[in-house]
Amino acid sequence: MKKGIFFLIAVCLCLLACQQTELENKLTKKDSFWYIFVPTEEVDLYENFNYGYKFFPNGKLDYMGFNFRTKMLESYRDDDVIFNSTWEDKGQKKIKIKHREYNIIKDIADTLFLEDIKINKKLILINLKNKNPEILRIYNVR
Repeated sequence: MKKGIFFLIAVCLCLLACQQTELENKLTKKDSFWYIFVPTEEVDLYENFNYGYKFFPNGKLDYMGFNFRTKMLESYRDDDVIFNSTWEDKGQKKIKIKHREYNIIKDIADTLFLEDIKINKKLILINLKNKNPEILRIYNVR
């Protein structure tokens, strides 16, 4: 009887530990690809510069770009630079991507508004899936 109760408690704890947060579920959704939009010189306008992140449930990420010749997403590789390819939901509306930590300012549908905690730089992640980024070159926050 005691072994059965211990086993049941162990299974429950494992299930609780394995549950993903709402943010983790959102970022790692099947077929998601989060393009990076950076501020332009014009107020409230952000530009897609054709690169973004594929987030995986195990805390890994892939930095990728859209190849206009093949019409496909491709991993970005630079043999001279070793990238930190991890991410983490830090809780309390914070996320760590690679070596930077961000406050999540706003979270709506397939869009995350982020602000770098150290340098006060804003960016937007938009889930365009595997679509050609030309469909949304500029994002106006107004």
